[in-house]
Amino acid sequence: DPLSFGALHVYATAISFCPRKTKLWEYYSTQAGIRFLHSQPKSQWSAELWSRSVGRKVQAVAYSPDGKSIASGYDNGGVRLWDAETGLPVGKPFAGHSQSVTAVAFSPDGSRVASASYDGTIRLWDVQTGSQIGRFPLTSLPGEKAAVNAIQFSPDGKKIAGGYRDNVIRLWNADTQEPIGQLVDDSSRGIDAIAFSADGKKLASGSGDNTIRLWDAETGFPIWRSLVDNSVTSILFSPNGKKIAYTSFGKSVLFLDGDTGATIDGALEGSKGSLSSLSLSLDGKILAVGGGDRSIWLWDFETGATIGRPLTGHTGWVNCVAFSPDGRTIVSGSSDKTIRMWGLGSGASAEMSSEEKIGEVVSIAVSHDGQRIVTGSRAGDIVLWDAGTGLPVRKPRQGHKGTVVSVAFSPDDCRIASGSPDGVVRVWDVATGRLVGKALEGLPEGNTIAFSPDHRILAVITFDGGICLWDAGAGTSIGVPFTFCEDWVKYCNFSPDGETIAVGYSERIYLVDTMTQSSIGELSLSDSGTGSSVAFSPDGNILSVELTDDTFCTWDLRSKELSWDPSSDICFPEPFVYLRLREQWLFYRGSRTFWLPSEYMVPDGLPVTLRGGVLFCLGDICSTFDVSQSLCYFPSVAPLHEEQLHRPTVRAVSGTNFQSSTWISDPEFDSDPELRGVNTVVEDSSDS
Repeated sequence: DPLSFGALHVYATAISFCPRKTKLWEYYSTQAGIRFLHSQPKSQWSAELWSRSVGRKVQAVAYSPDGKSIASGYDNGGVRLWDAETGLPVGKPFAGHSQSVTAVAFSPDGSRVASASYDGTIRLWDVQTGSQIGRFPLTSLPGEKAAVNAIQFSPDGKKIAGGYRDNVIRLWNADTQEPIGQLVDDSSRGIDAIAFSADGKKLASGSGDNTIRLWDAETGFPIWRSLVDNSVTSILFSPNGKKIAYTSFGKSVLFLDGDTGATIDGALEGSKGSLSSLSLSLDGKILAVGGGDRSIWLWDFETGATIGRPLTGHTGWVNCVAFSPDGRTIVSGSSDKTIRMWGLGSGASAEMSSEEKIGEVVSIAVSHDGQRIVTGSRAGDIVLWDAGTGLPVRKPRQGHKGTVVSVAFSPDDCRIASGSPDGVVRVWDVATGRLVGKALEGLPEGNTIAFSPDHRILAVITFDGGICLWDAGAGTSIGVPFTFCEDWVKYCNFSPDGETIAVGYSERIYLVDTMTQSSIGELSLSDSGTGSSVAFSPDGNILSVELTDDTFCTWDLRSKELSWDPSSDICFPEPFVYLRLREQWLFYRGSRTFWLPSEYMVPDGLPVTLRGGVLFCLGDICSTFDVSQSLCYFPSVAPLHEEQLHRPTVRAVSGTNFQSSTWISDPEFDSDPELRGVNTVVEDSSDS
């Protein structure tokens, strides 16, 4: 059988995630090398059949009429075909659009693909050759007014309708590309969604001015106009044309009467986020809806009942969904830069235990001794984790009204500071979990927090671009908020003696006297890149800057010289190994180490961390795993020695970015044009 001949390290990690009520687990469970610490394994397979990382945000997807191919459009203007069964790319990408693709559609005979773009063009592509066979004339309108937001073929394939941002629906002959009419909307916000009825006689449009209109597709005359609650994002007809379903940046799917435009009761509700994309199975029985909660909801179109649990796996906004012609699968595209295929046979999705429902993690910090991790969630939860066991130390704490956007340990690891857009910074005792002293209130919306070395002063970066210094004990401000240029402050950190603060902007770093809050030095990064975090050496003489391209440079504060020494990250020691997540694999030193199912994938910007034998995946579903038995397959990923946990360190503070790695290109991915430029992690062996 295949597993017996596979590489042991591949299957020893993958087997651990097999659902427990399956034959695969029954036969191979003794070879599983990973133990669940905080989370629960699934009992049955999820509905996801395959996923593909494409490197760009997926804005549109469409199924071919025979169900064998999928077309996708991206925010960089690219269009690509995929094999629906295998998830492999077909041919080369279609190149031609200069701006984001907004919609793709197959012709009814499946021989052509139409794509629309913000660049103001609709292009036709030959499915067999991949060549462009048509380009509808660019409108004479300037700039954004020329953008095409939506397209659809008429059911007979003779027309293409395009919804433009200048409030006009233009109809084109699909064969000659000649204009054959236009429907002029008196909207002031552009046409965002269009749909033909099944017989092609009517066309519905949704606009940014909160209106839906029904048109006679043959004469161009308006039939009715209906005012709705918000901007319309997607729209479709029922097979008999008697009902119109739409979404409008709300958490519900709403309905109008296809004949009169009157509101129909029975909105479909349940989503935790805004809904923006719709697809109806060809038999009209199941409605699939995607949106901001990163799930795909399924509803019975007639009864309004939910079907199973939402399909989960995407880590970004679900921008588009499409049913296969046989109604057995759904394809989805997301801002997380993946395309996913879902099977409706099992109707299963990730099973979450109550202990996992902490909320999406958006901020993370590691204690200086490596013993604890603290996370902040979008739901306002602050959770302290034991780095040795992978379990929460205590129940989540709540002290903010909104998202916890920043957390930080004090230098002695006895305190934790948390910040939120509610304008409050709170300090917590690590040992007891209780609040310490007075909350720092009246702040502008806060972002990153940094403790001074004596933990008496807190520096808070605010969303309005300034820095506030606060007495952490008294809860009072020190001086007034300050800034040195019009750009926003991105990061900051104290020197070891606390007398200097390094304040970083996109292309410039200022050294600031803590007492006078005046600039005493300046470093330009304009020729180096954009900074993302900064740290001082233990003696305070070297400033190390991490750039957004994941390289480092150092600034000698005595000679004022800039260096590109490969060991420039020496000021960023961390008692953790950070792993790079790509294609559901965690990479270390350019090699695959652990396979991670999509339901355990973390959002962009949050590192997957490994300390000793505990793997932390802190995202929508907070999971920790004992991987110590699997580390023997990877001698380079070894448990940390005790002496490595107590070296003098100065923490780098940069929001949720606490990575201390140098990134290099992975030759395996560079050979794939779809994945070129993907980075993999390389750690300094002395730190790992």
